[in-house]
Amino acid sequence: MHLVVLLFAMFASLFTLSKIGLEYSEPFFLIGSRMTFAGIVLLLYQFTFKRQEFNIKLSHVATLLFYGFLAIYVTNIAEIWGINNMCSSKACLIYSLSPFLASLVAYVVLGEVLTRKQWLGMFIGFFGLIPIIYTQTDLELSAGQLSFFSYAEL
Repeated sequence: MHLVVLLFAMFASLFTLSKIGLEYSEPFFLIGSRMTFAGIVLLLYQFTFKRQEFNIKLSHVATLLFYGFLAIYVTNIAEIWGINNMCSSKACLIYSLSPFLASLVAYVVLGEVLTRKQWLGMFIGFFGLIPIIYTQTDLELSAGQLSFFSYAEL
């Protein structure tokens, strides 16, 4: 159990570290350098410990680059832009909604059945976020607004 708490503490600290990093660099550079460093670390690990399992064909490279750009780079740019225009704790809480949204999408799109406990958990999760989303700072409002959501929150 202590490892789970440590994992979530480290995850939450990334938002604060990203906010601090934005004081010293531009969002695109911060994400690009962070992703480059992570890619180098992952490739070094792969070549050092699991070289025989590294079997990417040349025909896969274009698809991997496309999905890497769309699913990783674009989402990270949107995240870092949001962090740049709101407080890091609010960004972390909004980012932590992904399991709730995945469950809701699975219900609507895939037709999965949700139990009463799951509905109750989703209700508590979304209802608990209303006061946080309702309060907005001047920094968020300067980024623009769509209805009662700021662009940074979206």
